[in-house]
Amino acid sequence: MADLAATYHKQGRSKEDEEIKVEVLELRKEVLGEKHPDTNWSMASLAATYHQQGRSKEDEEISVEVLELRKEVLGEKHPDTIRSMADLAATYHQQGRSKEDEEISVEVLELRKEVLGEKHPDTIQSMADLAATYHQQGRSKEDEEISVEVLELRKEVLDLAATYHQQGRSKEAEEIYVEVLEHQKEVLGEKHPDTIHSMADLAATYHQQGRSKEAEEIYVEVLELRKEVLGEKHPDTIHSMADLAATCHQQGRSKEDEEISVEVLELRKEVLGGKHPNTIKSMASLAATYHQQGRSKEAEEIYVESMAGLAATYHQQGRSKEAEEI
Repeated sequence: MADLAATYHKQGRSKEDEEIKVEVLELRKEVLGEKHPDTNWSMASLAATYHQQGRSKEDEEISVEVLELRKEVLGEKHPDTIRSMADLAATYHQQGRSKEDEEISVEVLELRKEVLGEKHPDTIQSMADLAATYHQQGRSKEDEEISVEVLELRKEVLDLAATYHQQGRSKEAEEIYVEVLEHQKEVLGEKHPDTIHSMADLAATYHQQGRSKEAEEIYVEVLELRKEVLGEKHPDTIHSMADLAATCHQQGRSKEDEEISVEVLELRKEVLGGKHPNTIKSMASLAATYHQQGRSKEAEEIYVESMAGLAATYHQQGRSKEAEEI
């Protein structure tokens, strides 16, 4: 049963994956007990499914429990315990809690260097995870430094492509994304979450290059795939809607931009909360759309609200100087 669940997980069939994993977990708790390694593994596996579905609260609850159990049973420096720390950091990353994400990611990297060595695949993945955290925080210099090192150790082309995209080096990013996407379609299939993510990356590169028509075509396909595979309220699906709105904005199609942006903002408020960085970003995007339409009063009201939310986020992250500047 566990093998079948793993197959469904790989195929992106998260609902069927979840149903089997819940059943396996209950059986293992009953037969083996809560502290048995196999039971613990099933808990971690179920948390990974919730992560894939964007159900970050349930993912977090299980991930915290798994981490505590592994610390108790296996010890703090056991590879499985360290993996649980990495999983929890990934959950915080998904929630936009970048400060907590960074703290755990740094610790995971140091532990893996000590326990596994600097060139172990898990250590290199930890470097890539930390680079992604810096990318989310807008710390492009640190992101680039780590991403280049990851490339040298494992040729992690996707991380480097993300850095190129952030730096505006879109041609180099495009070449990598096209190559990776072709490989993923062949190996994983078009509906696998990793393949869809690469499609979105390529569309973002076209958007950056001003090739809005090509970007729009891919964004529409990505949105439909994510609705089918992940559901309409998954954070990645909502992100795809925001990407499509941005493409409409770039083309001067303000009516369509507005309609999608309003829906994105409402969904993010519902799913992520009003203070999440992505929700604040949606407010700023909608303000820009109103400004484009000449609706300056509405634009100003939303912009002021978004800045207040950003200041609150900076305060929460301990970035008081930046908060005061706002």
